[in-house]
Amino acid sequence: MSGEYSVEAVVLESRKLGENDRLATLLTRRHGKLRLVVRGAAKPRSKLAAVTQPFDCVRLDVWRGRTLDGVKGGEVLHSLRRLRSEPKALGCAYCLAEIVSYLGQEGEADEPLYLLLLTCLRALSAGVLELLVVVFFIIRASRVSGFYPVLDQCVRCAGELEDESYLCFGHGGALCRLCAGDVRGDGASMTACERELAGNLARVHPRNLLEYEEDEDRLRSMLGLFLNYLEYQLERRVNSRYFMDMLE
Repeated sequence: MSGEYSVEAVVLESRKLGENDRLATLLTRRHGKLRLVVRGAAKPRSKLAAVTQPFDCVRLDVWRGRTLDGVKGGEVLHSLRRLRSEPKALGCAYCLAEIVSYLGQEGEADEPLYLLLLTCLRALSAGVLELLVVVFFIIRASRVSGFYPVLDQCVRCAGELEDESYLCFGHGGALCRLCAGDVRGDGASMTACERELAGNLARVHPRNLLEYEEDEDRLRSMLGLFLNYLEYQLERRVNSRYFMDMLE
């Protein structure tokens, strides 16, 4: 198939390809995840180097190739350079980008995931508490991807949950004490406060995150819990979580 097309995208990753080129992995608004060759972008004075910066929102003019498409030109729509200068924000941005690279499908549009990523990267750039943004992102990404856990009742018997329940990764939700008694496998205890926090973040509007107040220890506990749950559903490790741990 010949021809050219344009994309709006967030740069997830950019790595050197050969001597002068770069290979950019993007989440696009209309075409899902794409890998594009950017000819000459590794040269010091390349005009295309600007559109390969991680986490920026860009518009690209793309030519079709036999194996990989390539970038003909483009512009930066939203530069989030603060994310590349603040270590804690950078670690969190890499975590979001890594998760999206696992969730996004090549050639399959996922506008809700794209808008969620862009919203959360902007929140990080605006100075919203990093832990809050990552927990919010994982919860909302779980919803748009279809594996958000059942937390308002026991996923097994539909009964009421006590103050402390058990989040069973394999069952995809919380279990009451009785149903959790004979369950073996991956999971962790979850309190009523943690279930309430998850529900609140599943509903809160992103523009209200800057004013959202939450205990950092509880957020840290929630981050570990939902990252473990996410890894179980994805059947793979989120490696950038260890970088975030080092920054704490």
